[in-house]
Amino acid sequence: MAKSTKSNKHSKEHKIKESTASSTDGFMKLAVVVAVFSVLLFGAFSLAVGSKKKEADKPYRVIPKYANPEGKPMEAEEGCEDRNNNCQSYAARGECDKAIGWMVVNCPVSCGTCHLRDAAVRCDRETLNITHTKALEPNSLHTMFHRLEHDLASKYKITVHSRSPFVVTIDDFITMEEADALIKAGGVKWERSTDTGTTNKFGETGRVLTEGRTSSNAWCREDCLADPHVKQ
Repeated sequence: MAKSTKSNKHSKEHKIKESTASSTDGFMKLAVVVAVFSVLLFGAFSLAVGSKKKEADKPYRVIPKYANPEGKPMEAEEGCEDRNNNCQSYAARGECDKAIGWMVVNCPVSCGTCHLRDAAVRCDRETLNITHTKALEPNSLHTMFHRLEHDLASKYKITVHSRSPFVVTIDDFITMEEADALIKAGGVKWERSTDTGTTNKFGETGRVLTEGRTSSNAWCREDCLADPHVKQ
């Protein structure tokens, strides 16, 4: 009777040890799974944050000030007023002639161009001093591309991809050093390219971001134009 009791006792102890070992293995496996999942989750989070930060750090990803999903233009005020507090100083330094397209509609009082706010007047051929003479005669573009191909072939690497229509690339038009200098030129602010949105009664169009245009652009003015690499 004593032997049976002892045997049962050992059996119970064995089962307890097996159960404990099994539980320990289970906890170990669970801990490993949790640890791996945590690492993966943290890695994904870090990658996402890093990617967003990297995108935000790119100056050419700047969204244009007046771009909007609907492509709405600026409000067309009834009265003739300057829209910018710096209009008078802009006009004083000659911007009415240098940047006439922007100044006419944004600083009409300072530039004395209230009558040109109307697109029908502003864009008239006589106002713009545009003649009625044809700029291009039939086949003149064809002749120009042929001259490009033959006259500049000794200076640049020209590749003609198609002749109907003409598609030509000049791969070495500028060097990599010149390209880097243009990108980094002083005063240049890169921003996302936009498509044309709707138009207000004064002919001003809105700007809309689209999937079709993923490029970026910038205007080269003042400090940029004074850059020695740009002048070169």
